Amino acid sequence: ALMQPFTRVVLYAFILLGFLSELKADDKQEIISNIKQTKTLKFQFEQIINTDIETGTCVMEFSTAIKCNYNDKNQKQIIAKKNSIHIYQARYKKLISYPDKNKMFSQILNQDNLIKQIQNSTLVEANNSLVVTINNPDQEQLEVYFNKLNFVLEGWSLNDIRNNKIFFKIQVLELNNVIDPNEFKVPVIN
Repeated sequence: ALMQPFTRVVLYAFILLGFLSELKADDKQEIISNIKQTKTLKFQFEQIINTDIETGTCVMEFSTAIKCNYNDKNQKQIIAKKNSIHIYQARYKKLISYPDKNKMFSQILNQDNLIKQIQNSTLVEANNSLVVTINNPDQEQLEVYFNKLNFVLEGWSLNDIRNNKIFFKIQVLELNNVIDPNEFKVPVIN
């Protein structure tokens, strides 16, 4: 007997949905594989907070720290380690340090945790990127973006301590180069 047209459509829809979810699972595995192979990154960034746009370069060593040098008149640097964030303005020799109480940088820096979060979250395609949304009960939402063609980290978005939405777009310049540990030293102010 021939299948009813409605039954055929439903069957095709289930096959297509199964295929698409398998693709998403494969994409997740590619992203995870890429993260596992990455020890260090050097990248250019564009940070957008409300209408302000800042640019610069960062170096990041997974599970250690990230340091960003801003292209601004204050020669701002941000150094984030496991549980702390330090903002240094070289022009004024001014240092502000505070705990990363929302642990947002830690979410990205901790390679094992990032992989676990990716495994446990839904992967969505948006604006030519693959987006992983990380929701933790005591923390703000963090979205991490990956290139949908090569699965390389493209950036993230989150809310800062003043509840401003931050979009942090990156362009990777170097992968897995040795970074001098002194790069992540927090300046000492006399």
